[in-house]
Amino acid sequence: MQKRYKHIFFDLDRTLWDFDASAEEAFSKIYEKFDLKSRGVESVEKFKQYYTLHNEFLWSLYREGRLQKEVLRSLRFRKTLEDFGIKDEKLAEDIGNYYVEISPLLVHLFPNAIETLEYLHPKYELHIITNGFSEVQFAKLKVSGMKKYFRRLSLRKKPV
Repeated sequence: MQKRYKHIFFDLDRTLWDFDASAEEAFSKIYEKFDLKSRGVESVEKFKQYYTLHNEFLWSLYREGRLQKEVLRSLRFRKTLEDFGIKDEKLAEDIGNYYVEISPLLVHLFPNAIETLEYLHPKYELHIITNGFSEVQFAKLKVSGMKKYFRRLSLRKKPV
């Protein structure tokens, strides 16, 4: 009997990689590193709440091709800082760069992600489809130990 399926496709964030847990840790590090409390940001939770609103809107523009990723990286933090009365483009850029630098290093996988890949890898060709920044997604796969399971990373520019 011939195998019915030959390929399995995964989205990385929120499927194998616990994006929310990694982001939570990243925001705590940002809050401390950039001393946001002394700048008037009352809590990590409030900062993340405002960031999430701006980030979701700006990502929709990025997916539509109406915003460059370099602009997205700092603009989402600039708008968030402005919500707290902080007008500092350099700070927003620094936070944006730091976030992209550290977020893929904060490995939080969903339970049994590696075990599932270990089981599927010999039987199927595994692929990642993502709308995330390629350099971040490659780093996530490498530092988490998942890279060896995937033959191809496909970037998705538009929502499906």
